[in-house]
Amino acid sequence: MLVYGHAGYPVIIFPTTMGRYHESKDFGLIDTASWFVEQGLIQLYCPDSIDVASGEIKTIDSGFSNLERGNSGLVWAPDSKKLAYTKGGANNFRRVMIWDSETNSIQQITNKMADALSPAWDNDRKHFYFLASTNVALGSGWANTSSITADPSYAAYVIDLQEGVDSPFIPRSDEEAVKEDKPKEEKSEKKEDKKEVPEAKGIQIDYEGIDRRTIALPMPTATYTAIAAGPKGSFFIGERKPGSFSQTVHKFTLKDRKPKEYLSGV
Repeated sequence: MLVYGHAGYPVIIFPTTMGRYHESKDFGLIDTASWFVEQGLIQLYCPDSIDVASGEIKTIDSGFSNLERGNSGLVWAPDSKKLAYTKGGANNFRRVMIWDSETNSIQQITNKMADALSPAWDNDRKHFYFLASTNVALGSGWANTSSITADPSYAAYVIDLQEGVDSPFIPRSDEEAVKEDKPKEEKSEKKEDKKEVPEAKGIQIDYEGIDRRTIALPMPTATYTAIAAGPKGSFFIGERKPGSFSQTVHKFTLKDRKPKEYLSGV
């Protein structure tokens, strides 16, 4: 931890997402507040982030540019063993990455020619969601005035994490199922032994051929802002409609295969 100043009101400066204790100095924040520090008005404390269980500090990855600070969309998988996040590339397009804590390995799961963001794990442990755009174009050059006129739209995608898992959008039969009457079973006086609940296994991801298991959801492209996981087989998605400062939240379920407005004026 770095400490600046000898007296004054204590101010703690936490590092940004995946940042380190020295980044406030590196980015010039300490120099900006130097007068207050020298006058003894404030003391600056810059702590680091650590693994509470082991006490180990581990840098998993680093962003491509300082524009990614605090905007990496970090989200843990339901098994708490994998971490999804976004990272910029040389073309300023973001890609969705997955870090595996058990193997300490990183895999990119989205196409480098699309700007991808807002990863989300389905609680069914079989599906993964994200937003992506292929028409960011001039908007990727944030320092150019041409980016001001860029108005990219995003689409929502789902990934089947395991090979062999049926697509959530396979055609359904419109035939009605015939129910057969089953004879009633006599109740046994003996109480059934309680079954032991099996321990939940970690999430399996088959990275080979994952691009072929990435499917566009049946939703129109729009100015979507974020995706958040819901109950199993569902997610929530925020949309900022043109001319509006508020957002509309939709809920999408794989069972119904369509979004429904959940909340407006957010």
